[in-house]
Parts: sequence; C-alpha cells; structure tokens
Amino acid sequence: MKILVICRDNIGDSILATPLIAHLSAIHGATTDVLTNSYASPVFSHNPHIRKVHEYSKSKHCKNLISVIMAAAVRIKTIFRLRKEKYDAVIIAKSSWDSHSVKWAAGIGAKRVIAFGDEAHPLIDRLVSRAEGTLHVAERLFRLAAAVTDVPPLRRFNPGKSSVYPAPDLVKKFRMTCGVTPDERIIALQISARKPRQQWSAGNFITLARLIAERYRCRMFLFWSPGDSSNPMHPGDDIKAEYITGLAAGYGLEAVPTRTLEELKAALSLCSAVVSSDGGAVHVAAALGLPVVALYGNSDPAHWHPWHVPHQTLRGSREHVNDISPEDVIRAIDPLINSSGEPGTGAWISASPASA
Repeated sequence: MKILVICRDNIGDSILATPLIAHLSAIHGATTDVLTNSYASPVFSHNPHIRKVHEYSKSKHCKNLISVIMAAAVRIKTIFRLRKEKYDAVIIAKSSWDSHSVKWAAGIGAKRVIAFGDEAHPLIDRLVSRAEGTLHVAERLFRLAAAVTDVPPLRRFNPGKSSVYPAPDLVKKFRMTCGVTPDERIIALQISARKPRQQWSAGNFITLARLIAERYRCRMFLFWSPGDSSNPMHPGDDIKAEYITGLAAGYGLEAVPTRTLEELKAALSLCSAVVSSDGGAVHVAAALGLPVVALYGNSDPAHWHPWHVPHQTLRGSREHVNDISPEDVIRAIDPLINSSGEPGTGAWISASPASA
C-alpha cells in the first residue's frame, strides 16, 4: 500500500502528525510519503518512516512576483510527479479539510482521499467526523489511521511519541561550536511565539535566568526565531534576544543562534530540558524526547501540551502568557529535573539553592 500524507499546517501540527505516519509505516506496512510546505519540511527530514518528502512553497512565503511564479511552476511539476506514484490513499492530516488540500488530492489522482470534516465533499471518499472533545491534536490526527483500512489502529486513542530527527553533522557542529561536553546539563530558554498573547516578556526571561543560575548547576542556552519582528510572514526576535542576553549574560545565559529549523533541531538535541512559550519549538523539544515547561496564553494546553514527554504546562489567568511569573516557572522546572534520570543525587542543585 502506498500512502501520501498531506501536511500543510505549521511546525507544531506537522510534528503531531508523526505518530500517525509512524503507525502507517509500522502497523499497516505502508510505503508512506509526505507532501508539505517548505516552511515545515525539515520536520520530516531523516524520518525512517517516510520514504520521500515532497515540498512546495506557499505563495505567502514568496518574497516577490517572480518567486510566486516559480513556486507555481514547481507545484505543477510536483503534481505530475505525484500522479506517477499512483497512491492507494491520500490522507489530509488537518483538523478539517480545506479547499487547497482537496485540490492537491484531486490533482494527484489517488484511489481514496481521507480527511476530517463535518461537511462532505465529492472528492473525499472517507470523511472522518471531527469529534474533537478533549482529544490532544496528536490523538485526533491518529484517528485518520482507522480510515485507511476497515481495521481500527491498535492504539486508537493512544498514539506513540512524536519524532523529529536532527542531522548528525549539524549536531556535531553545534556540539563543537558551543563546547558541549558529554553528560553536560543544559536548560534551554526559547523566547519566540507567533501569537502576541503567547509572548512572554524579556524581563520575565531575564528574571528566570537569574533564578535558574541561583538554583541549578547547569548551563543555559537561549533560542529564538531569527529575523526582524516586523516581518509579516516570519516575525523574528533578534532584537529581543540581544536585549535578553545583554542583561542576563552575567547569569551564564548563552545565545545560540539558529537560522533554520534544521539547526534548531540539532542545537536543541544537546539540551536537557526546555522552557518555551507554546509554539513550534515546544513540539520540536518534545519530539526530541526532552522534558518541557510550556507557557500558554490563549491556546488550550489540553489540545497542545508537549506530547509523550515529562512536562509542566502553565497558563496565564487572563489567557495571556505574561500573567505567568518567573517564580511559577522555576517551581515547574523542579519536577522535570527530578524526572530527568538522576533523582536525589543533587547533581542539578546548586550548593545554595534559592528558595522556591
């Protein structure tokens, strides 16, 4: 059986589709390919459950008219290439089908098209009811596996862990440039979030860096989305990161620039635990198997918490992440440190820990 999984959403949604993809490959024995956009494509690189990743560019990610025209030409070539594969099924891995995904599926000409939705579409052969309830996004997407055959998935609402696979050469590069030694303990602070209500302030991160330095014997790495905050397509936090590291360098906070998602995967893989506002980086960290403290504003942790790893979720009282204090976060870090493999050794704790 040959299956194409269409993942047109952002990084987090794409990562949470990886348990579904692993299941299709391992349980159904399917040859599984992925169609995704250039922004999320690194999520699927080096994944042993995926034979091939087909990539296209969204128009909104193109910088000018020429790049829009070139992207359109690539899409046409991609459709012809996918038609030659003669897929048995196309799965639209999205909370509900959308017209763009259906157009892709129709152009590919698969025997069956499987999607979520409450409204039928003549080109969708198997429509799975959304029925979201309290299911996590990974659990919801996993339900699509039941429509591939008439046999439900073995772990119907308990999919396995999400996974990303960093490039070994990039891991080696960051290990050398950051001077990371074996068994070194590193807490990562990731400061970027796309939604304004998810953006924890620079002052909070500086205070948290001080509290970590006072309490734990470890290094701290700072991560952020690259670029200018005024970029309408990919707002970045270069200025915020420079401000934070300038004021928190005395606490041992080290800036680790990552210009691509591949670099973020590699650099984060060297860390021991992660603190991040809700967003793609939370799910990258969880897919690497790292304990995560995740900060939420107006997104729901029940649907978006770090999947299948030790985690603590904190949500702002007025659905704004800045209602969470640095003291709240340091208290949330403690149980994750204790779950990281060396309970009771005191190896993480400083000689004179600050009171929580």
